[in-house]
Amino acid sequence: MIAAIAGRTTLPVRITSAGFVRPGRIPPPAVLHCARRYGVELEGHTSRLIAALNIPDWDLFVVMDPSYGDALRRRYRLEPSRILVLGDLDPQSIRQRRIEDPDGASPEALESTYARIARCTEHLATLLATR
Repeated sequence: MIAAIAGRTTLPVRITSAGFVRPGRIPPPAVLHCARRYGVELEGHTSRLIAALNIPDWDLFVVMDPSYGDALRRRYRLEPSRILVLGDLDPQSIRQRRIEDPDGASPEALESTYARIARCTEHLATLLATR
């Protein structure tokens, strides 16, 4: 998953998500339930392709996996300063930069993934608020 953020010069900040594969996919029930516990409502959300975005409109691309950042740089010639690996913002000690895809994961792994995303996005929100 890739989150695109616009709002470098204006508020409020706009955020959307996209990916490289499988457009039109809805989150499985376990993902909906877990996300809801973190205050994220994904009901009605469907996946879409990054190609559907107008890339120049977005200031920052937040990726779950460093390889997604590499793909963005290659495909869209994005400057490295416009790409952020979300896992790099984890305030806890980490084993890897990549945040695992929770699709099909056990309930424990799903919870761990969402807890990490919550920690990282809270830190990102603080950084964006102070910019």
